[in-house]
Amino acid sequence: MAGLGLMMILAGCTEDGGLALDVPASGGQAAVTSTVLGDGRVALTAPTGFCIDPTTIDASGRDGFAMLALCSRLSPQTAFATLSGQSPAVMTVTTTPWTRGDTPITARTIADAYPDNAVAEARSGAVPMVRAAGVPPLPGLDEIHWRGAFVVNDQLVVLGLFAPEDSRALGSTGANLLGQLARRTNAASRRLSVAGAASADN
Repeated sequence: MAGLGLMMILAGCTEDGGLALDVPASGGQAAVTSTVLGDGRVALTAPTGFCIDPTTIDASGRDGFAMLALCSRLSPQTAFATLSGQSPAVMTVTTTPWTRGDTPITARTIADAYPDNAVAEARSGAVPMVRAAGVPPLPGLDEIHWRGAFVVNDQLVVLGLFAPEDSRALGSTGANLLGQLARRTNAASRRLSVAGAASADN
């Protein structure tokens, strides 16, 4: 079941070849670095220098979605939070219900959700992830991207990181950023009070 859920999420993330990322005007709203998805079960928490685009947040019921970018790409007023020398990158977060007893989330589980020969690298560990080829969510981003997943509070959380061609974020830098997003979100989510929910050790 976990593999099927991952395949559905991967298909949804690339549907129609892209998603819109709106950039507020310089006088826009304050930076958003955290939000709650999955009907109060997932506390999405951005990595250092990244902000959540509020126009992309879908927090309706147990299914949810949000997109993150460097704060300086969303509003000039938050440029101070930009990571020094970091290439532009966007991250996606998708969540859906997870049933205890589903297949554990591992790097192999994530890789199996991709077509044959699409996965270039798989990393196991606390935050399993793969580097693979697929349709990017925005124009100008490379088809190579990072994808990771974990389970918390009976929610499957699937993360993606996309960047332009030849960006450092397509290498270990991107894996580290995605890992930071996963660890912060997992830790914050575990502090939520969710009746009857449990987290899976991946």
